[in-house]
Amino acid sequence: MKKILVFVLLFAGIAGAALYVNHSLRLSNTTYYADYLPAETLATISLIDLNGLTDNFPSSPVGQLLEKKTMHSFLNQLGADPGQINSYDEVYDNVAGVMTNPAFRQVFGDDAVVALLAPDLFQLRDDPEAEILRSLLIFGTSAISGPVDSFSRLVGSKEISTVTVDGLDISRIQLDDEEMYGYAENGTLVLAWSTANIVTAVAQKKAGRSLRESASFVTAERFWSGFSSSRQYVQSYVNIARLQRLLAASKEHNAGETADFLQGFKGMESVLMQQGNELRMHSRVEYDFASLNEIFKRQYQSLAEKNLALSLLTRQALAYYWSCTLDREFIRESLSLKNEGQYRQLDAAVLKELGISLDKIIAAVGPQYGLVMNDIVNAGMFPLPKVIFFLQIRDHKIAQQLMDRVRKKIAERGFAAEQSLQVGKNVIYYWSILPNEATQPALVLTDNMLYIANGKSSLESLAAGNVSQDKLPADMADTLGPALVKNVEDGNYSTFIMRPARLADEGGDAVHWLIGMLAAEKGMSVGSLEAELLKAIRSIDVIAATSNFQKEHADSVLVITLKASTEQKKK
Repeated sequence: MKKILVFVLLFAGIAGAALYVNHSLRLSNTTYYADYLPAETLATISLIDLNGLTDNFPSSPVGQLLEKKTMHSFLNQLGADPGQINSYDEVYDNVAGVMTNPAFRQVFGDDAVVALLAPDLFQLRDDPEAEILRSLLIFGTSAISGPVDSFSRLVGSKEISTVTVDGLDISRIQLDDEEMYGYAENGTLVLAWSTANIVTAVAQKKAGRSLRESASFVTAERFWSGFSSSRQYVQSYVNIARLQRLLAASKEHNAGETADFLQGFKGMESVLMQQGNELRMHSRVEYDFASLNEIFKRQYQSLAEKNLALSLLTRQALAYYWSCTLDREFIRESLSLKNEGQYRQLDAAVLKELGISLDKIIAAVGPQYGLVMNDIVNAGMFPLPKVIFFLQIRDHKIAQQLMDRVRKKIAERGFAAEQSLQVGKNVIYYWSILPNEATQPALVLTDNMLYIANGKSSLESLAAGNVSQDKLPADMADTLGPALVKNVEDGNYSTFIMRPARLADEGGDAVHWLIGMLAAEKGMSVGSLEAELLKAIRSIDVIAATSNFQKEHADSVLVITLKASTEQKKK
């Protein structure tokens, strides 16, 4: 059972590990498995270039961080007992053993596919784990004879026999506490926990009626083919419409609520690939806009034509987040207000405290908001990030009233003496708590934005208004490169940028401080772990995630830019 779970977890989680693979890909009929699957298949994940993964992951920074010697040191310092360390070793050895086993490569070749069929709702309620396993099909392409026998030896099967079902000879693989079934034809290996699924899959292949008849899967294939020139590692597909219907028919708690949330959605497809030193995951969700939940329709109406905080994304930025989702429902969810009554109670409290209703405040601000972190400074006893928070203003008069009320409340409470700095037509207000500027809250209200920062110097250029708010600075554009710049500029729903390598270099003291706090609490030394952790972080130059909401579909892009190696720099 443990090795089977290793297989399932391996296939489901390998996409993250593949971020460190640098191996060429052979794209040849990567959707062969679709011929065996019904049109109602819920999801598929196709993992490609497994040999490249097994060859390259151990030497990657993350692979070295997870290596047993490093983790032993860390676990020992945490006070782990021998049993816990042995458990880690067992998981590590199982995964590494499977991945590096020649039989694994022979059985699965260079690819593996996991497909999830629609489960039986009654069985799912009674025994969810068993029903999910029963609904899985695993595919691989193999050039060897007897791949099922090889697979049974790979998982340590004590017995393999043959059962005949509807004229089909299927191998039964006896494991410690369960049975698994396998079938191979024309170089394709099919594995399942149910003989019925294998029989149906083979019959479907012969009949010619398959997943390829699903409009959602056809859309997914078209989406994947748009990136055929890149080295692809993972292709995934989800039939959201079918999932929504299953949830709507389910009697499980909250299933109906989730079904309502997903109404109008058709399918989702994604691809993980490599382009130069960038690893990219492109995803798309298809839907019928008219049928969407009102939440999405409302958010579509509030989408931004321009990102009014794009100018804050300078080369100095260590982390940046921008979103266009701030509205009444967002406030309710953020504050965990379960119903309208709780919202009204908060509204009354805000009105009493500030003299302005919560509804008026929400109507006056948003939908754009976010933050940028530009530095991590030593504040004396601890490191402190220098952050600018920003909030779009739609009603300047209400925003001014709100800011004045807040300043008055601060003065009444004797928080600190208010100071001000006139910059052009705007005024920066700030309060000195400690001598270090990074401990001094500051804010400024401009024509269309409210900025809040720790340190007035961070706000001076924003108060002056000398830059175009919706223009990406040239130095950051050079750092990101044309493709990623386009993703950032096209993002109309959310954008996230992080610079891990710079964060490790400039925020190394913060990492050391945090790990030191852990070490002091546990009475340990974690120098080796810190070194490996920083090494892994320094291997990544940029992490970026953007999303774009259109009338027919929504796109999201995740990009991880790896630091160029010394050899690459020489070239």
